[in-house]
Amino acid sequence: MPGVFSEENKRKHKALGKNGDKNGRAKLTSKDVLEIRKLHKDGVSNSEIYKLYPQVTPASIRGVINGITWKHLL
Repeated sequence: MPGVFSEENKRKHKALGKNGDKNGRAKLTSKDVLEIRKLHKDGVSNSEIYKLYPQVTPASIRGVINGITWKHLL
């Protein structure tokens, strides 16, 4: 199925994707993401941040902190 992974197909599906708040399945808001990053920068431990956002996994919080997810807010 090489056609599935063509550059044209990747561009098409990327254009259809919705980032951040626009995604109806998002559990965090842009405000949450900015607050998580601020807390981390201010020295709050990751475990304390995890407790503030129980609706997402610790891996999701790490993704936000490390800029792996929600890149458009960097």
